[in-house]
Amino acid sequence: MKTVGIITEFNPFHKGHRYIISKAKEVTGADFCIIITSGSFVQRGEPSFIDKYTKTTIALRNGADLVIELPIPFSCASAEYFATCAVTLLNNLNIVDFLAFGVEANNLDVLNKVADILIEEPDEYKKLLKLNLSCGYNFVSSRSKSLSALLPDIDLSFINGPNNILGLEYIKALKKLNSPITPVCISRINAGYHDVFDDTPSANDDFTSDTYISDTSCNNINNRLYSASNLRNLEDKQLVSLLADIDTAYEYNYAKTYPVRLNNSFSAVAGTLILSAINNSNNIYFDVPDYLFDKIKNNFSRYTCYSDFILSLKSKDISYTSISRALLHIVLNITTELVNNMIADNYGNYIRILGFKKDSTILFKNIKNNSDIKLITNVKNYSNDLNGNALKYFEHSLKAEDIYRLCQTMDLKSVIKNEYEQKFLTL
Repeated sequence: MKTVGIITEFNPFHKGHRYIISKAKEVTGADFCIIITSGSFVQRGEPSFIDKYTKTTIALRNGADLVIELPIPFSCASAEYFATCAVTLLNNLNIVDFLAFGVEANNLDVLNKVADILIEEPDEYKKLLKLNLSCGYNFVSSRSKSLSALLPDIDLSFINGPNNILGLEYIKALKKLNSPITPVCISRINAGYHDVFDDTPSANDDFTSDTYISDTSCNNINNRLYSASNLRNLEDKQLVSLLADIDTAYEYNYAKTYPVRLNNSFSAVAGTLILSAINNSNNIYFDVPDYLFDKIKNNFSRYTCYSDFILSLKSKDISYTSISRALLHIVLNITTELVNNMIADNYGNYIRILGFKKDSTILFKNIKNNSDIKLITNVKNYSNDLNGNALKYFEHSLKAEDIYRLCQTMDLKSVIKNEYEQKFLTL
């Protein structure tokens, strides 16, 4: 029995995700596909536009066999923390053979070479990085220039594509863990980060170790069509029409469980929590530089809405996304101590399974038999299933879920089931 893992956000699930699941199974010969996905909060530092139960339902109806939730402190973290946590969860299952991920360029050999340099950090690399940073380049540019100097015969222009950045972090994590999981790159020809994919698979793709997948049937239409930022700007009829074309669950759940819009109730709830935090504590928050924390405190009187406040704090030294993540860490009380403790405790020492397919019961049993990590399927029983720090970590996630549910309830004008009332999804 072969199993492939895919790490994603599904915000929302679109045709590109369906393509990757199908293609990953095809080229690896995997019998099952396990998804690790962000739940209620995403890497951009925002509440998920689509609720996690709709995400899970649609994933299971479109090729996934089992869906696992990425713990919230890492689902809204930078690429390295996001990737390392997700890869660790897959590795802890002890049954995953492959990790498939989309890339803008299909050069796994180069990604491996770059990953080795970033893991080992040879003295020459450190000197080049320090030099480039001193010249005023930001970290991403400085790293890219330093790597290019060390690998002059290799074109590294592709390395800063959003999918390649995550792909690189996945490979780094696999190497650090000495994981037996084999990375598999799925190349997105003529396609960007949130492009639409044609569902027609290409022919004659044979799998070998470290396979690259090229598919010229990918369509480059409306580059960010399915991005959450674009969807938030659509009228309701446009939104439902667009998403229902992917899966009817989008149409059924619309205005019942989603959308959660950034500048509606979340903006007010977030503002209240940020104000409380900056008035009552010093900077204890993960990945929030002291200078940014001070800037937030000094400029909070100008807070009108979440996105505008981020723009007011933005400068050439720090990106919109970095600020958004920092603010969300404050909102959700994600502290440096919490993150460091979770990392030390095997990223929480539990795995939250959101749902699985009934005909994949053998996969679920295989995980139970092979994994040493506690599996959470029924939230009602969590206090019996967990103890010590794992119990504290899970209760922290429940508080964050309450914030998301509050925003759902206010935005949608209806009562949303809490985590204790939600059913474990089996399709």
